[in-house]
Amino acid sequence: MQFNRFLPPKKFLLPIILGSTLVVLLLAGFFVWTKLNPPDKKNPELYLLNLSPDQWISTNKDNVAVSGVASDEGKIKEVIWKTKDGKTGSAEISGTQWTIKNIPLVKGDNQITIIATDSAGNTSSTAVNVVYNANVVFSDQTLSQDFIYKSDSKTTITVRSGVETTSGTALGEVSLYKISGDKKEKLTQLVDSGSVSDGDDIPGDTIYSGIHYFSSTSSEPILLRVGARLEKTDEVFYSGILKIQVINKPTFDQAANIFKLNKEFSDRFNSLKKSAGDKSAAKKIVEELGKRDEIAVAGDRKAVGRTGTRASTSIYCNGDI
Repeated sequence: MQFNRFLPPKKFLLPIILGSTLVVLLLAGFFVWTKLNPPDKKNPELYLLNLSPDQWISTNKDNVAVSGVASDEGKIKEVIWKTKDGKTGSAEISGTQWTIKNIPLVKGDNQITIIATDSAGNTSSTAVNVVYNANVVFSDQTLSQDFIYKSDSKTTITVRSGVETTSGTALGEVSLYKISGDKKEKLTQLVDSGSVSDGDDIPGDTIYSGIHYFSSTSSEPILLRVGARLEKTDEVFYSGILKIQVINKPTFDQAANIFKLNKEFSDRFNSLKKSAGDKSAAKKIVEELGKRDEIAVAGDRKAVGRTGTRASTSIYCNGDI
């Protein structure tokens, strides 16, 4: 009889039971729904179409256009850009493609960060490096070899760069510089003489060349820039950064695997050429090389990306072969 004191009147008992049951069913349903539909925690995929995140671009214009692709299991909410000096803006999105028409540049180095955000708030980002010089444009920069072995004897590397002035003043000296923080050490002069001994081939083609000997006891990459000075001025305009990787020399077994892989990809390239042509074959080889964890592309990778006419079969060990 004492227990009945704590029971609600009968007319309220049924609604309370039904309400409690509904809450339990809703909680169970939510639990099942979240198991079947877990929250989206995957970052969107973000790619550049007209620029490369590991490549420096040189321009004499005060703005640059960037385009790419952003995709996600859900929906891309926005793609924005930011610069180091605080400027920001949004891309135009059409399906999975996005376009940014005019990103303002400051004189010298510009790093532009692109950020894609999906409907769940997940983000992915990439960066583009652009050098803006109103009077000098650098193009087609290449290294005959973009790696050296650590603590090895000096390695001869030929550096080439297209250099043109857009002002009425002629070019003065063009040189190669080694970069260390804010310091720039002049290494050698680049010339457009047509002299093979200077690393050049055709005189007057605006491609400046030079030969330098590189060595290092550190594993840090060697960073280089080409600098050009106009006549009757002291100001030097600098290109983007060229990088020489410093790697450990492979063992005998690793070297044997490297030669084996070189032959494998050389044969693969020749096979692809028969059906797809040089350009498509070169792109396919670069894609396949990029998917192999045990190798890295050396030297000709940049050449393939620019011309699409030859495949890189020069590969080096990164320690996992």
